[in-house]
Amino acid sequence: MKYANSKLLLLHLRSLLLEETDADNGLTMEQIRLRLTQSGFDPDRKSIYACMDALESFGMEIQRPSGKRKDYRLLRSQDELELSEIKLLIDAIQASRFLSSAKAGKLTAKLEKLVSRRQAATLHRQVIVSDRVKSMNNSLYYQVDALHAAIAQDRKVTFRYFDYNMSKKRVYRHDGKHYRVSPFAMVYNNDKYYLLAVPEEEAALRTYRVDKLEGVTLLEDAREGHEVYAGVDAAAYTRVTFSMYAGDVQQVTLQFENSLLNAAMDRFGHNIAIARQGEDHFRFTVPVAVSPRFYGWLLGFGSGAEIISPPEVRRGMAELVSERAAHYARIDNENE
Repeated sequence: MKYANSKLLLLHLRSLLLEETDADNGLTMEQIRLRLTQSGFDPDRKSIYACMDALESFGMEIQRPSGKRKDYRLLRSQDELELSEIKLLIDAIQASRFLSSAKAGKLTAKLEKLVSRRQAATLHRQVIVSDRVKSMNNSLYYQVDALHAAIAQDRKVTFRYFDYNMSKKRVYRHDGKHYRVSPFAMVYNNDKYYLLAVPEEEAALRTYRVDKLEGVTLLEDAREGHEVYAGVDAAAYTRVTFSMYAGDVQQVTLQFENSLLNAAMDRFGHNIAIARQGEDHFRFTVPVAVSPRFYGWLLGFGSGAEIISPPEVRRGMAELVSERAAHYARIDNENE
C-alpha cells in the first residue's frame, strides 16, 4: 500500500471509529473492512492493525476484542466531554431564549459531532422554550467574545450604546459618542448578557446590556478602576439587582408567607437567615438594589409578601401602588 493511501486509510479508520463506536457499541473486523472497502480501500488485517497501533500511539484508546466480545471500540478519554455533560450543554442551549431556533440547532449539531452516531441519536432533546426571541443581534456572539478577550488581556474597550424608539430604530445614547470603559465581568441574567465595567473618569461600576452594544473594539489602553471592582462581590451584585436595574443598595427586611420560602431562596440564596413570624410567615433581611423592578417583583406575590423596613423603601412601594391605582381609576372615570 502506497504511503499516501496509508495516510488516507488512517484518517478514514479514525473517522469510522469516532462516528460508529463508543464504550457501548463496536464494530467487528469484518464490519470495519466492509466500511473501508465502501470508502474505496481494499485493506488487509495487517494494514488495519498497523493503523490502530498508530492511532493508539497518538493517544486514542481502542478497546480490542476480548473473551466473547469480538468488536473494536473507541473509548473517550477523561479529558473529553462525557455524554451526560454534552446532554446538559444541549439542554442549556435549547433553553436559552436569546438564541434563535436556527442558531440553537447549529450549536447542537456541532456538539453531536463529539460523540458517535448512536449516541448522537440520544441528543435530540426536546426542551420547550416559551417566548423564544424571533430575531436577535447576530453580532452578540462576537461582542461577548471580544469583551471576554478584553478582560483577559486587561484592556479597555469602546462601543456605542443604543435603545430603540417607537419606529424600532436605534437611538444612540451619549449623543452617539463612543463609550470608553474598563470591562471586568460578564453576567448572564434573565436570558441576557450584561457587562460590568468602570467608565473612564468615573469611580463606579456600571452595567451595560451586551445586545445593546454596537462596534465593540479593544483599545490598547490598560484597564483602570481595579480598586472599584475589587470592592464588589460580583455574585452578590447579581443577587441584589433585579433584571440588572441599578439602584441604591439598602438592607431591606421582608416578610413572606411560608409558602414563598422557595421563591425567597431562589432569589437571594439558601443562606438567608429567616425568622419565624407566627405560624404562617417568616422574615429575612437582605441587601437589595431598590428599583421599580424590585417593587414589581414583590408585587407579583400579592398579599403574600410585604416590605417591613426601612421606612423609605416601604413608602416607595406605597407611593408606586397609590400612583398606579390613581392612574387606573382616572382611566375608568374617563371611560364612563
